[in-house]
Amino acid sequence: MGKGSVYPNAANNAPHAPPAYYTVTGKPGEGSLPYPAVYAAPKKHRRSCCCCCFAWLCSLLVILVVALGIASLVFWLVVRPKIPDYEVTDVRITGLQQSLTTGQLNTGLSFTLDTYNPNKKMGFYYDDIDIEVETLDLVIGQGQIPPFYQGHKNRTIITQTLKSQQIPLTQDNKDKLLKAQDDNKLLLKVKIDVKAGVKVGDVKSSKIKVKVRCDVEIDPSLTGNQVLSKDCKVKR
Repeated sequence: MGKGSVYPNAANNAPHAPPAYYTVTGKPGEGSLPYPAVYAAPKKHRRSCCCCCFAWLCSLLVILVVALGIASLVFWLVVRPKIPDYEVTDVRITGLQQSLTTGQLNTGLSFTLDTYNPNKKMGFYYDDIDIEVETLDLVIGQGQIPPFYQGHKNRTIITQTLKSQQIPLTQDNKDKLLKAQDDNKLLLKVKIDVKAGVKVGDVKSSKIKVKVRCDVEIDPSLTGNQVLSKDCKVKR
C-alpha cells in the first residue's frame, strides 16, 4: 500500500467478551432475555436401595420369628412336654461304726433312684449319670449310672452302690458322726447330674444338662431302709 493508507485500529475492532451478568427486564417473550433454565439435581438411588434391603430383611426376620412361635405352640399343644420325676429311695449306709473306730471313713452306701417319664409322646435318652453323696462336709460316695433310654410313660428303677475313699477323720468329724448316731439322724446331700436328650418319633434333640439335688435324712441305726424324709428338686 502507498502512503496515506490508513489501517483500522485493531483494538477497536476486537470482539467483545460477553457481560459477566445480564439485567433481566420485562416478561419472557417480550423482547427481554429469557430466564435461565433450572435443572433438577439427579436423584440418588443408592440410599433408597439400602432402605429397601433393610426393610426386606426385617420383614423376613419377623416372619421367621412368628413361624417359630407357631411351631413351638403346635409342638407344645400336641406333645405337652413334662420334666421326668426323680426320687431317691431305699437308702442304706454301712460301716459307719467301723469308721469311727478306725478313724478312717470307710463306708458303703446303697440307694435306689426312681425315675418316671410322665410324657405320652416323648422319650428320653441319657448319657452317664454322675452321682455324689456327702454328709457333714464329707464325700461318702461317688459313682456313675450307665446310659439308658426311657420310653413313654415309663418308670425306671436303678439300684446303685457307692463306696467312700479311706479318708482320715478329724476329731470334729468324729464328734459330728457320733452325735448323728446318738440322735439317729444323719442328713445326706445327694447330687445327681443328668445329661439327656428328647426323642419324639424318629426325631432326636440335642442333649441338655439337668441337676437333681436331694436332701435325704436317714436313721443309720436301722438295718433296712433307713430313710426318714427326703426332698428332691430339679434344676436346669
